[in-house]
Amino acid sequence: MQTVIQTNFRQQFRQELSARRHMQILLNVYLREFALDESTTMKPAESLTARLPMALRHVSGHLIKLPLPCTQMDIVYRCSQPFAMGQSRMLSAPYLKKPGSEWQRLNIQSLAKTLLTELAAQFDRPFNLELLTQILNSVTNTHRFLVALDNRESSAMPNPFIASEQSLIWGHNWHPTPKSRTGLTQEDLIRYSPEAKARFPLHYLAVKKGYLKWNELPATNVRTFCQSLINWPDNSDYDILPCHPWQLKTFAQDPLFVLAEREGIVKQLGEQGPAFFPTSSVRTLYQPDAPFFIKSSLHIRLTNCLRKNSWYELDSAVNLTRLLSELKHPFDDFLLMRESGMLSLDLKSLEQESGIGNAEHLTEVFGLIFRENTFLHETSTHAHNMAAALFSEDEYGNVALLNQLKTIASQRHRSHQTLALDWFRRYAQLMMQPSLYYFFKLGVIFEPHLQNIVVAQAADTPVKVFYRDLEGTKLVADQWPAEKLTQLSEREQASVTYSREQGWQRLAYCLFINNLSEAIYALSHGHSHIEKDMWQIVSEQLDTFQSNYGVQPEIEALLVGGPIPCKTNFRTRLFQKADRQSSYVYLQHPMRRTTTTIEAAPCN
Repeated sequence: MQTVIQTNFRQQFRQELSARRHMQILLNVYLREFALDESTTMKPAESLTARLPMALRHVSGHLIKLPLPCTQMDIVYRCSQPFAMGQSRMLSAPYLKKPGSEWQRLNIQSLAKTLLTELAAQFDRPFNLELLTQILNSVTNTHRFLVALDNRESSAMPNPFIASEQSLIWGHNWHPTPKSRTGLTQEDLIRYSPEAKARFPLHYLAVKKGYLKWNELPATNVRTFCQSLINWPDNSDYDILPCHPWQLKTFAQDPLFVLAEREGIVKQLGEQGPAFFPTSSVRTLYQPDAPFFIKSSLHIRLTNCLRKNSWYELDSAVNLTRLLSELKHPFDDFLLMRESGMLSLDLKSLEQESGIGNAEHLTEVFGLIFRENTFLHETSTHAHNMAAALFSEDEYGNVALLNQLKTIASQRHRSHQTLALDWFRRYAQLMMQPSLYYFFKLGVIFEPHLQNIVVAQAADTPVKVFYRDLEGTKLVADQWPAEKLTQLSEREQASVTYSREQGWQRLAYCLFINNLSEAIYALSHGHSHIEKDMWQIVSEQLDTFQSNYGVQPEIEALLVGGPIPCKTNFRTRLFQKADRQSSYVYLQHPMRRTTTTIEAAPCN
């Protein structure tokens, strides 16, 4: 009986923990994206104390009043002092005041309904029931992950890199549905999700020669690699195509695929071979001894997007890698994890013969991108961690990197804050100089957000960074005219070229907002003077870049106080737009020029 009570209490605690985290996310992202121009929103409302619900009157923390003008309601709650980019920790439940009614304590469902009702009124749109459903799905999934971690037998992760990839229990701090996943059963959710520490063998197809599509860099043979995973004989009439088990189960009844099986073009070999670990993207799979990561299509809606490899992205990932491999840059400690090859099913000839359509769709369903496993060739003893894992909180509120630096500081009898500043200074240099150089000097637009960066670090300092996900890379159209892109198809060219303004918005958001500001939030840990010093470091890096490589108007604008473009995840979901159609809000920041004059190199 006592065990049952303890289990029920723990289940309830996990539910409340998940709900509370999502309420914090919703309030923060609502303030950032919809309430920046509300003059009363971020003002301390201490004068209202006498009219507050009793539960908030004597709770410490910053008091936030959030007016909802269209529905004539107010939300009030306590939080930590907001950081420069709006990050804050919720210290109390939120309370709602309707005209003529008493204060009402909000839970995650009522808070989400309240905000979505206000936004529907503000923008004269129908209530977005789909978004409400996905918010609650994200809460439920997070709870299931927490329970799965409780029930899993404790065992050390095979290596720190896998542990970091599978540690993001909360997900994106600025997305209203960070863990929403549609189309999965509860069993599949746990079996295939990195948050549940999943690992599983792949399902393999034997595909008759002539029915595979591939593209690869020189000295790369992805077909041989796939055969090696299950010791398939070289002299066979069939090649091997690995599949994500969920993907195959979902699409095995497609009429064209069924016909291919009946004709002996495709044979299912079942699940076998080594276990792969799903990484933070869910669909990218890692095996420590394999020379490649495998990025599978996964027709599951994760946060905002259906996570498939579009037919044109399969080729463009490899073709872009070819282009980038030819570019020169002066940074030995910034490495690209190359997309070395792609492989997929090609049933176009069978489609033409049979009249049964869907060949292009099946190419996307079974499309794989092979990313170079750079760590396999690393001879150093540096630890490799995904950047997001270093700066994210675990279920107990601990930040991995901060705890690590505190331990080192104690051993060396130093201040952990000084150590954190030194760490961040080096990290900002590693991140900013190459990212800005690629954009301004080479016309290449990376997305250096936290999940695209892997950090190699010694005990107390980062020593190099690895940038991945090159299929999301874009090119500045003015610097990459069509004659430079002849190896890309017309559709690929359209998908990879951006204007300079679009490119700067994408880069600035990923680099300054998603990456550096989250690092600052984690490492300064509530100390405003540390936060200020870290933003000063960012300013110094901007000055250094311009001194070395030329003055750029976008950087100049930042250094004189211009705002940073910030992608709007909540707005995108509210208006039911594709991720590529996201709009931006513009955030003020504490960066300012650190030198009076810049001896700048000529701007090419």
